[in-house]
Amino acid sequence: MKRTVYKCLLWLHPAAFRERFADEMLWIFDETGGQETFSDVLLSLLRQWTLHSGVWRIAFGALASCLLLGGWWHLQGGALASALRRGNPGALEEIRHRHPSGMPCASALGDVMQATETEASRSQADPRPCDVADAIQGIVAAFGRHPVVMIGEVHWLEPAGEFYGRLIRDRKFQQTVQDIVVEFASRHNQLLLDRYIAGEDLPIEEVRHIWRDTTKVASWESPIYAQWLAAVREVNKGLPPNRRLRVLAGDTAVAWQSIHTHADWEALGDNNVSFADVMVNEVLRRGRRALVVLGANHVTKSGDRNGDEDATTRVESRYPGSTYVVLLDNRGLLQPPAQELVRLHRLPQNAPILCELAGTPLGDSPDNHGTPLSNKADALLYLGPPETLVRAFPPAGSLEPTYMKEVDRRSMIEWGELRDRKLLGAAVE
Repeated sequence: MKRTVYKCLLWLHPAAFRERFADEMLWIFDETGGQETFSDVLLSLLRQWTLHSGVWRIAFGALASCLLLGGWWHLQGGALASALRRGNPGALEEIRHRHPSGMPCASALGDVMQATETEASRSQADPRPCDVADAIQGIVAAFGRHPVVMIGEVHWLEPAGEFYGRLIRDRKFQQTVQDIVVEFASRHNQLLLDRYIAGEDLPIEEVRHIWRDTTKVASWESPIYAQWLAAVREVNKGLPPNRRLRVLAGDTAVAWQSIHTHADWEALGDNNVSFADVMVNEVLRRGRRALVVLGANHVTKSGDRNGDEDATTRVESRYPGSTYVVLLDNRGLLQPPAQELVRLHRLPQNAPILCELAGTPLGDSPDNHGTPLSNKADALLYLGPPETLVRAFPPAGSLEPTYMKEVDRRSMIEWGELRDRKLLGAAVE
């Protein structure tokens, strides 16, 4: 039902926009498990019709004027709140003197002053919406309490790929963690993965099978995943053999040469079962520690978006308290009130940072389904403002025709359409 409504909103866009972007936006919606908010597509709808209609330009101009006026009052409130936090209560009387009750918008000013007084007092009592730590140090510290730390990512994000590289290069991380469990490799290719990570000289045509032959067609062509594996391989060259990082393929084993119909593909089953099995048998039973990176819908403490078991709940049912769940902060995760908390309290700009949620205002804030964030995760990974969270797509013309022919076959099996070419865009040209 949720997906149908989203498709309807896409249909309301101008035809030229739909032809160019609708398939990609729908794919992003599917890949993030619906985390891309409806407010985003509504904003897109407003923006597109504003750009294509003179009447809407007039309406938009009127709206912009109102917003600018509102922004001016907001800045007045921000200045007052800042003054109150600095211990300057006289600022309140100064604003009242400048803007007496008889002038236009005086009631709005009163609302602003009341709101800023409330915000200032709240800031003094609770200066931050969550307990903040450096992201790398915070994740390493979490391994002191939990053998498995899970990051629920939004796929293809370039800042996330950069963070993974920084994390595995950290000396304390290398001294603490033995395994990394990834979604973008099938267990069918574990031996190939081991050989590559160990430093064996392999042709790139063979290495590509690691992220190409998974249960999800063409889902890992973003360069961030190949780059991360290469970084682990490079790090291992500088570590003694008994301290080298092992990368464990988490995805269900799949042999595509034996997959011919959608029923064959469906018979592979829920890959949450495979993720949990790897964590239990390869990590927890061996007394090891593992960083696990999966899509957000696989790791939430409350189960997946349909209320079914995910990888975390399956592991926790057998090893209670073993997991520490981190969700990557993004536009689709936080409701506007939570976003406002982050903005008002001005989280440190030197991202990445880790926000622990238990017993904090941000942890009590609801997600898009009304569930408190602390019920879904132990922490948020903040990599920067939403506008910096861009996706890394494969370079134009980088995918070979022979490979794309096989991808087309797999795409018809999984989706019943050539969705792969719509999603990969210029990479197949």
